[in-house]
Amino acid sequence: MEKVNFRELARNLHRMGLGTPLLLIVMLGMMVLPLPPMALDTLFTFNIAISLMVLLVVLYTRRPLDFAVFPTVLL
Repeated sequence: MEKVNFRELARNLHRMGLGTPLLLIVMLGMMVLPLPPMALDTLFTFNIAISLMVLLVVLYTRRPLDFAVFPTVLL
């Protein structure tokens, strides 16, 4: 069985322009199909951790010009 190289797969998806449509299909599938409780708990944990990280970045900015980085942090 051949080993899957995820970096090469991601590069090929980006090159063919299929990354964004595939991501949208996966996100819609996650909303429509029922997920097991463990997967939901994991996704909620990641969501809260990322939200706290963004909040801490905003709280620790010292100058107003530092907020120019904020949209990049959100992406």
